[in-house]
Amino acid sequence: MRKIFWFEKNFFLGLLGFFAALILQIKFNPLFGLKINFVLMALVVLALFLDFFEVIFLELFGVFVLNWQPNLSTETIIFFLLPAAISLIKKFLPGQIWFNGLLLIILGVLGFYYFSSLGSFLKNWPEAFGGIIATIGFGFMIFFSFYSIQDYN
Repeated sequence: MRKIFWFEKNFFLGLLGFFAALILQIKFNPLFGLKINFVLMALVVLALFLDFFEVIFLELFGVFVLNWQPNLSTETIIFFLLPAAISLIKKFLPGQIWFNGLLLIILGVLGFYYFSSLGSFLKNWPEAFGGIIATIGFGFMIFFSFYSIQDYN
């Protein structure tokens, strides 16, 4: 019974964090001139703490809200596949969860920008680099918020 409660608690806290990131993405983007992917970072971090199907549910909802048009762009496909892949491979990574989490946040953001908009990044690199650093910082903030409430005993 305790394990079920643990998953429910994580899912509802993750849902709260996801909706906060969604509101930030819709209302406050760009923030101080930087385009920060709040929802992507929330999904990447939640992929480390939630079950695979819970992450898929949040991803589908996020794709529906952020891209309600019937066509799928490259960014949307990467947006969906990246957290799902992280959710699948997290169990196979050696090391502590804090190290794996920080590494996957950095690799997730760099992978997203590399596969979705490398040409745009190279053309306007100072602004894009600032957005990447801000997105990684936001991801670290969410990660340590969730990491601090987990019980790994």
